[in-house]
Amino acid sequence: MRHHHRRILRLAALVITVFACVPNWAADRSWMRDAPAGHMTKEDWAIANDTRDRALENGVKGHVYRWQNPQTGAKGAVTPLSESFARKESATCRRAKFDLSAAGQKNTSTWTVCKVADGWKLVQ
Repeated sequence: MRHHHRRILRLAALVITVFACVPNWAADRSWMRDAPAGHMTKEDWAIANDTRDRALENGVKGHVYRWQNPQTGAKGAVTPLSESFARKESATCRRAKFDLSAAGQKNTSTWTVCKVADGWKLVQ
């Protein structure tokens, strides 16, 4: 159960980290205080989301696509681990590794993500 709880927390941090599309993604981020995502600015998100989109849409399998905001020190990377493939409802999907670092906190996770109408999202 403990392992399952940690996995859920990592998933929540990753969802916000990698797939935040709306600038006001969370009014109260106090629960993320110790996660890298909780320390990122709107500018960090914009840089990270741009890199995520480029890596997932046209990125080469195994290539590391890095991003960094020199003003805040936040940085990260997206590494596509598979070629694009179709999944239910004709969504384009990829398996990728996501790295994030902000305010001394780091997170690395690997997920399958699919592009849907409103952007790239985690799938189960």
